[in-house]
Amino acid sequence: MERRIHFQPITSQVLDMFHSIDRGVFKILTETLQREPTQSMLVISFLLLLERMGVRVVMQQATTKGSMFMDYLAEDCILCLKCILSPHVPIGLEANNSLETLRQTCIAELTLAKVHRMMDVLLQRVKESLDNICPIILGDLMMNAI
Repeated sequence: MERRIHFQPITSQVLDMFHSIDRGVFKILTETLQREPTQSMLVISFLLLLERMGVRVVMQQATTKGSMFMDYLAEDCILCLKCILSPHVPIGLEANNSLETLRQTCIAELTLAKVHRMMDVLLQRVKESLDNICPIILGDLMMNAI
């Protein structure tokens, strides 16, 4: 006999309770900073990946340090994403190797060279986050932002 599990839809109250910080960061990116929603989803995905790798303070710090800090943090994430998607460290990015804002947020020393060395794993995990986590926790906000 085949058993089927039926999940109830997640209510916005439950989403807010468990993912309020993630959702707050997305709102800062799309509403306050007027960033493109798809790019903002990629940034969130990368930040969630860092949290899954043990850097637990990233999202919380991003919301407490203000929108300018969040803008710089998003730029660092975008640099990392460009590095992950390129077979070589993109020209011009080698010099900007510090990822200063991301480094302030993380305890670990993170450089573009390290990101590039881990690109296969990072790319897979960012894709998993985009496919499985972000649509659930940010889908309604994404639809509103578009």
